[in-house]
Amino acid sequence: REDVTAIFSGSETRIESKDFKASRVISVCGAAMIDLRNATIKKEATIDLFAFWGGIEIRVPKGVIVKNNTSAILGGVEHKTKNTETKTAPVLYIIGDVVMAGVEIKN
Repeated sequence: REDVTAIFSGSETRIESKDFKASRVISVCGAAMIDLRNATIKKEATIDLFAFWGGIEIRVPKGVIVKNNTSAILGGVEHKTKNTETKTAPVLYIIGDVVMAGVEIKN
């Protein structure tokens, strides 16, 4: 599991796991980026996030279905990926809270 924390700072993390399963991303008055484009999600994986007065950018591999299950309070989540619904496509679940912050999910 890869965890990323950015508190009053910035953080960029690139994950190249051959069997990515989970990560926790926290951004408080900072900016965090997690890049999964070179990672392999075999069946499903989860990113649990918390953003408060900051921002999180998640870069997702192509061919992965993204299920956005976040809650936003005075903040926003932009989901810019194109899901291709196939029975065999891996699924990435994005869960967590966004408070006066922004999250961007893209390829």
